[in-house]
Amino acid sequence: WALVFQSISSALIRTLTLFYFSKWMPRFVFSMASFKQLFGFSSKLLGTGLIQTIQNNLYSILIGKMLSVKDLGYYTNGRQYPETLSTIISQVVTGVAFPVLASLQNERERMLAACGRLMRVTGFFLMPMLTMLALLAAPAVHFFLTDKWMPIVRVIQWLCFARMMAAFNGVNVNILTAFGRSDLFFKVEVSKSLLPIIILLITISYGVEAVAAGMFFSTVIAFFIYSYYPGKLFGFGAIRQIKEMMTVIYATLLMAACVYGITLILPGDFLKLLIGGTAGIGVYLAVAYLMKMQELYDIKEMIQTIFLKKLINKNTESPV
Repeated sequence: WALVFQSISSALIRTLTLFYFSKWMPRFVFSMASFKQLFGFSSKLLGTGLIQTIQNNLYSILIGKMLSVKDLGYYTNGRQYPETLSTIISQVVTGVAFPVLASLQNERERMLAACGRLMRVTGFFLMPMLTMLALLAAPAVHFFLTDKWMPIVRVIQWLCFARMMAAFNGVNVNILTAFGRSDLFFKVEVSKSLLPIIILLITISYGVEAVAAGMFFSTVIAFFIYSYYPGKLFGFGAIRQIKEMMTVIYATLLMAACVYGITLILPGDFLKLLIGGTAGIGVYLAVAYLMKMQELYDIKEMIQTIFLKKLINKNTESPV
């Protein structure tokens, strides 16, 4: 019941907070004209959302039915860490990028540049964080959750990379919806709807780790399906998207080599987490700086702008 009330109270507080900060309240007035205008677009999003919800919950249902309650607990607990991290970053990037892409519908070159920027920014944050979580999963689980949860380590590692690919799939979805092509999004979702189910049925007899691995391979295949229409319509297909992220991939691989070496050398979970995490962040930022990655300079400029605004506000408020 504590989990039930936590979920309800979280949704309630979030709703009230959104109303407060957005300064908007429903007027309880129904507009048939607005309904007709929005239904064609939003109904496709509703359909894809239902398909995705059924797929996500089907995993838990079949694992609980065909394996065991313990395996379902391992899967559920192992899924929440990479999923939470990925969702936070993806929602922030999507919330910022969607209106920008929508405003560039009639400017092809600027739109393609914005799509590449969106893909790189998503990868810049998500790839090193999820890769580091995968590499440090064993000491983190052992240190924070104790030995009884060690079977979730492989689940976390596979799902880190599955969530990484799912985030890039989300970028492709964002591109289609920003250009008003929710119909194509719906077609893509329907065309791949059986893929995760088939892979789940193949892997489930081999245990929960195989299920997690199957989910990763499912998202990799889905990446090429999701990127088909952006490639066909805008010239922003899978190959171009991978090329856009090559600098991020190189930096992440160097960081991964450093963190993995530290986990092999250092004794003790705490030291592995502390030094491995710190060194991993340092190496990634250093490589990003040496490779002159634009995203690093964008973050630096943003931080400087925030501090400058605070300094100006402080000087304005202070008495002369």
